[in-house]
Parts: sequence; structure tokens; C-alpha cells
Amino acid sequence: VSPIGGSGPFRYRLEGEGVSLPWQSSNIFDNILPGVYVVSAEYDFFGQTYSAVASLGLLPTSRPLPLAITKVQENPVSASSLGTFVLTIQDGLSDPHLTFVLDGTRNFTTQTLTDVPAGDHTISVVDSDGGVASAAAYMRVRLTAVVTGVSNRCAASVSGTVAIEVSGGVAPFVFRVDGEVKPSFGFLSGLDAGTHQITIVDSSPTQQSVSL
Repeated sequence: VSPIGGSGPFRYRLEGEGVSLPWQSSNIFDNILPGVYVVSAEYDFFGQTYSAVASLGLLPTSRPLPLAITKVQENPVSASSLGTFVLTIQDGLSDPHLTFVLDGTRNFTTQTLTDVPAGDHTISVVDSDGGVASAAAYMRVRLTAVVTGVSNRCAASVSGTVAIEVSGGVAPFVFRVDGEVKPSFGFLSGLDAGTHQITIVDSSPTQQSVSL
């Protein structure tokens, strides 16, 4: 609060929205919620008290909106495929004018953000009062696995080796052969003759299975 005129020293008081603060020497009022208030200023001059009163309104210019990403639809490994973010907002849904912004450039009017490329992204929610909430998000590439080679085909008692190429997903990966965890450095060895189910699980966790 900055008085005009008068000779000070001044005293200040703030009232409104269920708040009635005592007179103080500082002209700064902290931690005041949005609303309508009456601010008073006064000073004494030769035994006479002079005062002035003014009304003011505080708007919620930065009200936080808790933002949580509860679902991410991952896009396939194909470079031409795009994914979708589906958001849940924990506050502010009563505001009919929410705007959802992807990477500061693309605006959406719903909580479903479409055509999202793989990689890191920033999602923001803006309400009609200018309040903003932001969150980081990552669009993963779907995990895929391909058998790229089979060697030492099981002749008599000799076991076989399978080479596996993994793309997408989130490392590290766990490899299971017929339900049993196996160490792998790009290939799986010690496989008996016959049909096997190979399952790769990443740390998201997402899994992909191949048969051979």
C-alpha cells in the first residue's frame, strides 16, 4: 500500500474475506488469498488522526492445478506412428475454459492429447484466471523383439542359440524362456530342440513375446 500525501509515519490495516488484521507499520500484507478487501491508512498530525480508505480486489493469478498423467498410450516402433496422452486433473475441472498445452505450441480443449511423437514433452494446463500447472511426460516407443538368427541347431544332444534384437521399450530388459529368467547379451543359449516361448520385459513394465 502506497499512500499519497500526508506526512507519516503511517499505520495500515487490511479487512475483508473474513480477515481483520490489526494496525501495522508496514505497508506490505503477506499471504493474502484472492478476494475483495478494504485497506486503511492513517497518521497523526499535531494530535489529529487523518485516515484514508480504499477497496481492492485480488485475483488468483497463479492458482496451482495439480496435474497427474494417469494413462499413456504408447505408439508403435514405426517412425510414422504417433501416441496419445490422456490426463486427469485433480483440481479445477469446474472451470469450463481449461486449455491443455503440449510443448508450449499445441493447444487442446480436452484432456486427450493426440498425435504425440516419441520422446520428452511438457504438458501445461491453463485455467480462465491464468493459473498454470505443468508436468513432464515421456512418450515411449512400444517394445518389440525379433529373432534375428538361430545357430547350433540342436543336433543330437547339442543345444541351440538364438539371437534376439530388441527395439523400443525402456532398458534394462529381462528375458524369459518358457517362463524361466535367462541371462542375455543379445542372444540366448542352451536351448533344447522344440518350440519355445521367449518373453522380454522392460522396466516400464511392458512385455513382448515371440515363439520359435
